[in-house]
Amino acid sequence: MQVTNITKLKVKYKIELDNGKHFYVSEDTIIKYGLIKKIELTKEQLKEILAHESVESAYSKVVHYLQYGLRTKQEIKDYLIKKEIAPKVIDEVIEKLVEIGYLNDEHYVEAAVTDYFNLNLKGPYWIKRKLQEKDLDKDAIDNYIAKICTEEAMIEMLYKIIEREFKVRREAKNKKFKKLRKNFIQMASHLI
Repeated sequence: MQVTNITKLKVKYKIELDNGKHFYVSEDTIIKYGLIKKIELTKEQLKEILAHESVESAYSKVVHYLQYGLRTKQEIKDYLIKKEIAPKVIDEVIEKLVEIGYLNDEHYVEAAVTDYFNLNLKGPYWIKRKLQEKDLDKDAIDNYIAKICTEEAMIEMLYKIIEREFKVRREAKNKKFKKLRKNFIQMASHLI
C-alpha cells in the first residue's frame, strides 16, 4: 500500500492510501513512523501505526480528563471503557500514566483525605467509605486518615462546624441543634 495524500486537519492528519482507504493520525505518529507521500506500507506496518495511534488517542483523551482533577486508576479505566477503548490499550495507557507520574493512587488518597477533612469538613468514617468506593488501597486510606484526622484536628473541625451552622440564619434552632448533634455523634464515635 502506498500513501497517496496527507491532509492536515484541525488536530489530526488524514492519511489516504492508494487502495481508496484512509485513516487519521496525530502529528506524533506522523513523525514516529516517518509518514510521507508515496511511502510504501506493509500490512504489518499499517497495523502497528494504527495500534500506536489508538494508544495516542486514548492517552490524549485521558490527559484532557486529568485536567479537571486527580483521578484513580479505576476512574481512568472506567472513563476509557465508556469511550469504548480496547482493554489492551487501556492497560497500556494506564501503565504510561503511572510511569510519568500522572496516576498515583497513594497521592490521590492523601489529597482526598486532606481535602475532604479540611475543606469539606467530613469525618473519618465518611472519608473512608467514599475512598473505598473508588477501589483504593484500604491500608493507605487508614494510614492517611490516622495521619490527617488527629484528635486535635477533629476538635478544631467541630468548632468550624458549630461556627458554620450558627452563621446560617434561615434554619430554626431545633434544626441547627439536630445537625450539630449528628455531627458530634459521628465525630465522637471516631474519637472513642
